[in-house]
Amino acid sequence: AGTRYVDKLLERGTRDPELHYEAAAALHKLAVVRGMPGRSNLGDLDGAEQSLRRALELLEQARALGHERPALRVSIGMVTRDLANLLETRGRFAEGLALLQGFETVILEQERLHGQAAADRLRDEALSTLAQLHLLAGDRDAALLAFERHRQRMERAVLGGDPGAVRGLSATEEQVAWLVGQKGDPARAEALFTSAIAHAEVASASNAPPDRERLATALQSLAKWHQSRGRPAQAKPL
Repeated sequence: AGTRYVDKLLERGTRDPELHYEAAAALHKLAVVRGMPGRSNLGDLDGAEQSLRRALELLEQARALGHERPALRVSIGMVTRDLANLLETRGRFAEGLALLQGFETVILEQERLHGQAAADRLRDEALSTLAQLHLLAGDRDAALLAFERHRQRMERAVLGGDPGAVRGLSATEEQVAWLVGQKGDPARAEALFTSAIAHAEVASASNAPPDRERLATALQSLAKWHQSRGRPAQAKPL
């Protein structure tokens, strides 16, 4: 039904960038329903990938047809990020990484048309996925750089009053802690693990299962870190 809607929409004007944009948005929603990781879906990963690739193709066509509003490149960023996430889930790390690296052209265009702040917001959207893909590809230095930038982004969101960002900040601090510890900075790693637990405790006040799971994971990570350093694990009640 979703693809038929898109086909009918495009029949109304194949050179209208707004119609391409609207059709891509419909396909993006369809991809989420079909099989986007981390969200309720039908488990159709092939269908989700097909919808995302088609949505990206339509957005690029809208871009080529002269659609210059900032929202277009934001949508390209969201679809690119989701497709990279899906490729990561399917074990195609290099392909997902190449996709995100190629997105830099769109970011530079956003900067030229709408300024540095708009470009930075667009770049930030893909940071978490980019960091994870760098890590899976074995490039720890690039992963650390991206995770650090994402941590700073989460900090800004928390300071801006976004309660949902606290859990994300905790998870990102934990990732950075492992990486800086492996690079030989145990003092900073310890501080980041401790901060990750503190932020997870704040988030767990909601009593929502994902927030309580974040706290449990943060505590387990600190215990594993201590064990790797030859220190006894100290249990802390959840």
